[in-house]
Amino acid sequence: MIETVFIPAISGYLFLRTMYYFRTQINRESGYHVLFRSGIVGVLAYPFSYYIYHALPTDYQPPVSFFVFGLISLSLCYLAAKFCNLFYREEKAEIRSAENSGDFLGLLIYDCIQRVEMLEVTLKNRKVYVGIPADSSVGRTSRDQFIRILPLLSGVRTKEDLTVNFTTNYKRFGTPDGDRYLELRGLSLEDLTVVISKQEVLSARIFDPGVYSIFRDDEQRPPI
Repeated sequence: MIETVFIPAISGYLFLRTMYYFRTQINRESGYHVLFRSGIVGVLAYPFSYYIYHALPTDYQPPVSFFVFGLISLSLCYLAAKFCNLFYREEKAEIRSAENSGDFLGLLIYDCIQRVEMLEVTLKNRKVYVGIPADSSVGRTSRDQFIRILPLLSGVRTKEDLTVNFTTNYKRFGTPDGDRYLELRGLSLEDLTVVISKQEVLSARIFDPGVYSIFRDDEQRPPI
């Protein structure tokens, strides 16, 4: 009985964790969903493992047979996942998985990192951060519940028209004087990183200083 339940579940989980595409997906799922998917994959692989086991010239007896069959099943799933990875690279798999799961914030962060752009994030309490994403959240953290950003500007949106009013400028910490200031206090630039729950993010976009200046000047220009 344990051979028909335990081995397929473990083998299926190994396949899901090894194959890039499914590894990204199960990072976002609960334990029950992962167990269910592992069982399905293990059941699909079971006939192949069973055939290979009985094709062996030696007839193993318990408990040796259990370990031999388990080794065959685990090896088969692992090698199958590695073979699939040859055609579906890690980066592409993470992006595709994020698209299918609707993780558009993770995709935006990934795009900012690739294009070396800043990210503007507005929270539900109208707090606004503009800065550099510390890492991509596309499939790399457990269930992707948080994002990290190194802020360069922060402020709030007004309650009346939601215009951004930047109140803090962190840019001076990227200068030699700013670095010395942090060093004297035993800090580094990475210590300023802000961790934000995705549940608190109301909106996000790529922040371009040039485009922001143009729109800001237009808003401040009196109507004709």
